[in-house]
Amino acid sequence: NLVERHLPGHYRFHDLLGSYATGRADADDSPGDRDAARRRLFEHYLATADAAGRRLIPHFLRLPRPEPEQPFEGTDDALAWLDTEWPNLAAAVEHAAAHGPREYAWHLTDALRAFFHHRGHHTEWIDTATTALAAAQAAGDRQAQAAMRLSIALAGVNSGRYDDARTHLTTVLADGLAADWPAGRAAALNNISAVHQRLGDAHEAIACGLEALRLCEELAMPSVTMALANLGFACGQVGDFDAALGHFGRALEIAERDGARFSVAVLLVDLGHVHRDLESPLAAGFYDRALTANRELGYQYGEAAALSGRAVLEARAGDATRALADAADAVELTRRIGDRGTEASALAALGETCLRLGRAADAVPHLTAALDIARETSFTWCEAAALTGLAEAALALGDRDQARTHGEAAAKLAAASGYRPLETRAAQALGTAGP
Repeated sequence: NLVERHLPGHYRFHDLLGSYATGRADADDSPGDRDAARRRLFEHYLATADAAGRRLIPHFLRLPRPEPEQPFEGTDDALAWLDTEWPNLAAAVEHAAAHGPREYAWHLTDALRAFFHHRGHHTEWIDTATTALAAAQAAGDRQAQAAMRLSIALAGVNSGRYDDARTHLTTVLADGLAADWPAGRAAALNNISAVHQRLGDAHEAIACGLEALRLCEELAMPSVTMALANLGFACGQVGDFDAALGHFGRALEIAERDGARFSVAVLLVDLGHVHRDLESPLAAGFYDRALTANRELGYQYGEAAALSGRAVLEARAGDATRALADAADAVELTRRIGDRGTEASALAALGETCLRLGRAADAVPHLTAALDIARETSFTWCEAAALTGLAEAALALGDRDQARTHGEAAAKLAAASGYRPLETRAAQALGTAGP
């Protein structure tokens, strides 16, 4: 057959027919005709991918372009189309970067960002955005350069490449690539706040988060909810739970008012974490709602975070079966999407779950694995959390020397990073271990 069906509703030509068509086009069509046909294909890809991305994450900052008609009824069909077509879109980026029109390279990459944020494909994401960045640099388009660096940075955050993410975001801010794009500067500040949270500078995270929030409010950006979420998370790291609840609560109110389902799903997880840390009975309800919301959107990062948080909560209540199942499912999800940082967090939560259930020996390998990944990725917060857990596990196993070693390392790291709740836990372990 010269035409074959490779997926339901999707057909492709045999390679020989494709080669013949290419030859006939070269022989029969003028360069102008071929360029026009290529542009029509790129326009179709861009309009459809952009519409799908907007359906997945409406609040994402995007390069200025006309908003397309929306052919997708919901996230399921948007994801289904992108799951099938993204390799073709990535190939179109490569072709546009090499042969033109160059602007399609960065616009198509920009349109794919929400999909990559959902599904992972981090290596391909970074490769595609790096190709588009080179095209933007060759064209001298500073706004496009900023957008591509923001995309690479987000891929870095999502895959545990925090130092790389910081480099790209610092370039956007220090080189003034977003000087004429205030919304781009706000996005860079918000993202670098998230990076500082992970790399061990909670107070700088708050400073960048406050500036990002100011710009988002000034520009009336839809991403104000995520600026509030980032700020709330940083406040929780330093132990200011009242401020964290205030930021998360305000963000949830805005997101629910605006029908921003993605933001709602993320914020429900955040609120579950804070209420869990405060030992509030509201935590379970937030986690249950978060799981439903994230699963409906197919957002596996959010689902994994909710499962990890709920597992610790269930362990406190003594529900070993559910707690261990949730914690293990979270780890599996993070491995499926290839997010090393989130995997480290999930492993630390699995270790804490075992500790809460009185299974210290079972906790040690999970916490050790979390520590290894945290150090490999420079994920300082998770390193401090894993060390604290290992100190507590050593105490439970009667090894006071090991408890002091881990506890001292955890306390020193947490204090230097501004992670007050972790510093307090580590100090308690040290106090119990004795001199």
